[in-house]
Amino acid sequence: MNIKSFRFLSLLAWYVPVVYSQHYTGLTINNSLELNDGDTIESSVVADQGKLTLNGSSQSDRITVSDGGAFEILTHASDSGSTIQNGGIQSVNGTATNTKVYGMQHVKSDGATDNTRLYGTGAQHIQGRVNKSRAYDNGTINVYKNGHATSS
Repeated sequence: MNIKSFRFLSLLAWYVPVVYSQHYTGLTINNSLELNDGDTIESSVVADQGKLTLNGSSQSDRITVSDGGAFEILTHASDSGSTIQNGGIQSVNGTATNTKVYGMQHVKSDGATDNTRLYGTGAQHIQGRVNKSRAYDNGTINVYKNGHATSS
């Protein structure tokens, strides 16, 4: 490597921004929180009027969505082990697994869920792909045009 090439690479390394991922745990989300690529959140609550949005490759684990709260999982994002309480809403364009739904879950056309359990007045509206959803105690599963539900 000659001196000019080395100088250029040194300058390039100096100007490349460094992006750090955030990790959140034990939060109560009263307003709005948006996670981006590489960010994670666990063991947190989306309160009344609160909204949690997962973008890119962000991930969540064990989120509780309270009455009046909203949880949006966008394309490429994923969630596991969350609970959507009565009056709470989860919108899935990414992936959600092992979810308990007492409120409402919308599985959008690009969304996928696995092992969802619906209780009480819990409802699942499917326009995407769903595997192993089960309804108990009057929970409902609605499959719409282009939606696909399987069980095993």
